[in-house]
Amino acid sequence: MMDSLESQLAALNTLEDGWDSYNAPPPNKLAIYNCALALQLIKIYPLINKHPLSPVAIVADAEGGVAMCWSENNKRAHITFTNEGSAIWLANINDSILVEEFKPLVPEIEIYLEKTMEFLQ
Repeated sequence: MMDSLESQLAALNTLEDGWDSYNAPPPNKLAIYNCALALQLIKIYPLINKHPLSPVAIVADAEGGVAMCWSENNKRAHITFTNEGSAIWLANINDSILVEEFKPLVPEIEIYLEKTMEFLQ
């Protein structure tokens, strides 16, 4: 699964301006790097690995950046790493949506990966 996610992330390097036919900017190197960092944290932190936390997909975000996406039990969560260097955690169930912005530094990424794990349980 992780190899597939890494391949999805690598493929985002080839996107060009307007990749979605609506003039969306492609993910830049910073967004791709921050997402790769999060993937590495998922691999190495035993606390996170107790629950199957592998994202179901890694996709380009229409506003520029990279989104890691999870879906489980009618719950969805995303961590988007923006081209500007920030990160956004979004979680929703039914009509309730939670959104928080954070800095994509290792301690903060760990917190939001754990938050995702707890939300999906």
